[in-house]
Amino acid sequence: MIISSLIISLILTLIIEYIIIKLFFMRKKVFIPVLLVNILTNPLVVYIYNIMDIYSFAYKDIILIILELLVVIVEGYIYQYLLEIKWKKSLIISFISNVLAYLIGVLLS
Repeated sequence: MIISSLIISLILTLIIEYIIIKLFFMRKKVFIPVLLVNILTNPLVVYIYNIMDIYSFAYKDIILIILELLVVIVEGYIYQYLLEIKWKKSLIISFISNVLAYLIGVLLS
């Protein structure tokens, strides 16, 4: 159950975030940066959330918000480096792509 959740979440996140980031960078190759960033962040967050869900952790929504904010910051730094863009732009792109990926994931589940 957790493994399938991790795989589905990662694939959906990759597709959604790739499309969003590609819209910002039409002329840059962004698949590898999106892949690297999400392999680093997505499985960890999904795993932690699934574990909190299994054990009925009381503050899982608050922890999820904190985890997602950390993901935005980490991904922002990585995008800044890999895509050679300014910090503010990388943070905005990371925020938009993560919020949309999360919301689409919630709608699909």
